[in-house]
Formats: sequence, C-alpha cells, structure tokens
Amino acid sequence: MSRRERRWVWLAGLGLAALAYLPALLRLDASGSGDWPWFHHQWEAARVALLRFGELPTWDPHHCGGVTAWGQPQAQIWSPTWWLTGLPFGSVIGAKLFVVGHYAAGFAGLYTVARRLYRMTAPAAAVAAAAWALGGFFAWRGIGGHATFLSFHLVPWALYGFRRGHDDVRWCALSAGALALMLFEGGTAPFPFALLLLAFDGLASGRWRALRTGAIVGGLTALLGAARVVPIARALTEAPRPTPLRDSLELHELLHALVARHPHPEFFDHHPWEWMEYGAYVGVGVLLLALLGALLALRPGRRHLLLGAALFGALALGARGESWPWPLLHQLPVFEQLRIPSRFSVLLTLYLGLLAGLAVDASRRALLRASADRGLRLLVVAMSWAAALGVSLDVVEQHAWLARRWNEAPILGAPASRFHLVDDGEGYLSRTKSYPRMHLGTMRCYDPVPWGEVEQLWRGDRPQVRVDADARLLAFRRTSRAFSLEVELSRPGDVTVNQRFDPDWEVSPGDARADRFGRLVIALPAGRHRVDARHAPSDLGWSWLLTLLGVVCALTLWRLKRTPPASNPRAIRGPRPGGGHA
Repeated sequence: MSRRERRWVWLAGLGLAALAYLPALLRLDASGSGDWPWFHHQWEAARVALLRFGELPTWDPHHCGGVTAWGQPQAQIWSPTWWLTGLPFGSVIGAKLFVVGHYAAGFAGLYTVARRLYRMTAPAAAVAAAAWALGGFFAWRGIGGHATFLSFHLVPWALYGFRRGHDDVRWCALSAGALALMLFEGGTAPFPFALLLLAFDGLASGRWRALRTGAIVGGLTALLGAARVVPIARALTEAPRPTPLRDSLELHELLHALVARHPHPEFFDHHPWEWMEYGAYVGVGVLLLALLGALLALRPGRRHLLLGAALFGALALGARGESWPWPLLHQLPVFEQLRIPSRFSVLLTLYLGLLAGLAVDASRRALLRASADRGLRLLVVAMSWAAALGVSLDVVEQHAWLARRWNEAPILGAPASRFHLVDDGEGYLSRTKSYPRMHLGTMRCYDPVPWGEVEQLWRGDRPQVRVDADARLLAFRRTSRAFSLEVELSRPGDVTVNQRFDPDWEVSPGDARADRFGRLVIALPAGRHRVDARHAPSDLGWSWLLTLLGVVCALTLWRLKRTPPASNPRAIRGPRPGGGHA
C-alpha cells in the first residue's frame, strides 16, 4: 500500500462513517438514546470535574450515591481519544466524533489487513472492510448506546501488528497499543475478545514465533494498560458481577441476524435481550460471497479463515450444551464476567468479510483470464469496484435510518446552589446525563458493576452532612472528587456524609469508615474542626508510572532496526492477486 492509498482509505472510511451517521450529525445537539445517556453522563461528569473544578475525575458524585470513576471498567474518560473528542467538543458532539473516528479506524484497519496480509486487490479489501466495519453489529450496538463496543474497530490493528510481529518485533508495539487503547476506552468486551482472536490466530499460524510475539505483545500491553488494569481489577474484586449462562441461538436464528435488518416477530419469544444484542447485518450478497470464499479457503494458507468463522460462529450460538465453546470459555477468568454470547458475531463477521473479499478476488481473476479484450477487462475491474460500492451503500443505509434515533434532548441545566441528591422516578436515565452540569446526584445505579444502591442516603436540597444532636454543622462544600466541612462537637462523635463509602477517600483530620449502611462516616474528637476530604486512589500514581514505562518501551521497540525484507520472506502470507492492484 502506498502512502497515497493509505490516505484515501482513511478518507473513504471517514466519508462512509459520516454518511452513515449523517442524520445524527445534522442535529449536533441531539443526544443519543438507549445506553447513550449513561455514557453522556460519564463524559459530562469528567468535563465538570476538569473544567469547573480543575480536578482529575476519579470520583463520580452524581451517580449511585457516588462511585469510583477511576475503577469504572467502562470509563472512556482516561483514553486519549476522549481527550481529543469529548473534552474539547462536549459530551454529545464529542460522542458523535468519537463514533465517526472509530468507524474510519475500523474500515482502514480491516482494509489494511486484507491488502497487506492477504494480498487482496483494493476493491476486494473494500468489500471486506465495509461489510465488517459498517455492518449491522456496529449499527445496532452503536445506536443502542454500547459505546465501549466501538473499540472493536481497533481489533484489525491488533491483528495486523501481531501478525507482522512474527517477523519484525517492532510491529508488536502496534498490536499492544491497540489492545491497551481498548482498555482505556472501557472495552470490557473488545479487549478479551481481541486476546482470544490473537490466540486463535497464533495457533492457526503453526509458527513457534507466534509464542514470542504473544509474550512481547502481552507484556507490553500489561505495562501500557496498567492504569486501567489495576483499578478495574480492584473494582471488580470489591463488586464482582456474576453472569449466568442465559441464552443460546439456533443456527437459523444466527443466519437471520446476519441478513435481516429487522427481527422476526417471533424472535423475542425465545430470547431475553433486545434485537440490538443480536443484529449483525452483512446482507445476503456478502453472505453468499463468504460461502464462495469458504470454498476457496480450503486451500493451504487460507484455512484459518474458515476455522475462524466456524469458531466464532459457534461461540455466537451461545450455551448450546455443556461442551459447547461458550460454556467452556465462560469458566475462564475475565470471560466469566461477560454475558450475551451473540456478541461474538463481531468476530464472525470479520472473518465473513475477509472470506467475501477472497471471493471477489477469485471472481475477478477468473473473469480477467477469460477476457482478452481490453474493454472487457476494464469492465471486470469496474464490476469489482461496483461490488465494493454496493456493499458499502447497503450497510450504510441501515445506519442512516438507525442514526435518526439520536433524537433525545440536549444536555441542559444550570448548577444548583448546592449539591444534593434528587428524587428520581420514571425517565431517570434520560435525565442523568444532565446531573453533572446541574451539580446534582442520584441514588439510582444504572451500572454494569453491581455496586448496589445505598438506600439510607437522603434526597432533597438539604444539608449533606448529619451530626449528633449536640453538634453543629457550620459549613459544607463539595466538588467532584473532594469536599470540606466545618463542624463543632461537644464530645467525640461521628459525622455522616451523604455519599457512599470508598476506601480511597482520605480525610484530615479524622478517620473515615463505612457505617452499617455503606455511607461515609468520619470519626472526630470533641472541638471545632475543618475537615478536608479527597478521593485519592492508592494506585493512581504508580499505575500511571507503569503505563508511562510501557509507552517508553513501545517507542523504544518501534525504533529498533528494521528486519531486512530478505530475511523474513514469510512476513506477509498470501498469493499474489491476479489482474494487478487496481
């Protein structure tokens, strides 16, 4: 791939993504539906902490009676991509830019994999990239507010760096960087899914060097991702999420999810989740091309594409039996806390896209061999590009009508005179996105981590600290990750703050602990005191130092002397495509 081609691929990805989300982009202030209000809330809480109070957003006082934002597994606010979109452009416009940017990255990533690793022609690579990066999996999860699933668009880059790393260790830095970025973008599903894909690819390659590549990528990812791995591990240790095996699909239902824009009316009679957890549209045309590609993949060097489609298709079918892939995988660490196996369709459709690309190239070669006339050969080339355009427009069309669901009210509200918890009722989720800006909080917990509600917190615009009857509260002020209070006690006693306890809260003077309800309580001696409290995660400093060390290691690795092409003839496998690279 030339530099010019790489530039055009990114521009094409951006153009297709913008076209797919055009209805949402035309209404810039309209927020998302589904789970988007929860992510708007997280982004807005971080912006308020940084821009209003000048604090790191380690604590979210606006949600669930106060919870850690540092240990939130799905937090995206620590990612460099959020600092480039959400912080400067806002929690709604920034989210739309975040979406479009990831679509472009996914399109360019799989296009690069198809071109460089499988030697596909440009139109065949475009078919593979469009069918996957713009397919129904991302359309339905994106509109449903599964913002962390956008990190799946980084999977091709992790795969590309991993495969290239077998013969040139510099590329391990790209693979590890993509994996670490998934962690920083809250990719609780993309990260383990990507690890599984790389493990499969390494085994399927049959090369001992894959073990070396895996060790380098694994170690570098652990360093780069330390600032997310450590706090997330702490949070999930304190509040593990049990996920029973609840769902399975019939083969015809999986096929239906691949070719249907809408669910069959009887689909929900057998499944607990909404269609957005199953939809993975690629279209009948791509599926037929993939079937032809599966036949072509029987030859040496391509069989792993067929095996990959079979493996991840079987995983997407879910708990079909005790010895089925998903129940076995679900017993492993990390995977035991994941749910909804139909999400493996994201990796299934990746392989289907590559198989479809093989079919486009094979058809093109056959027609070119049979066409001696220059005009006919040009027609064949035009037909291959027409196939790429047709697939792109087909998958974009589904996005376009789904993107109209970005029709919720914008984030509004002036700050309240003092912070307090509100009495939430119906429609809580749609309002929570505005709470950080309004300097309000809620006891409600719409969260993948089962923190549990602290029922004994109190609602309403009233003092946020309770003291004994013979004590006096003189002042109280809070920001995002800190608060201060002045209190006068005639005897030693407890001060109860209207928030959840977390062991990372530091108070001075006094001793912080949780009462029997889980509220933050500060024990103080008699006298008049000014108490300053701050949320200071114990791992904040050293985990960031490990991440910084990982960045240094990755840059050092990338600057190593390049392996001469003559010494790594197997760096990129695959037959040369017929008919040139047009």
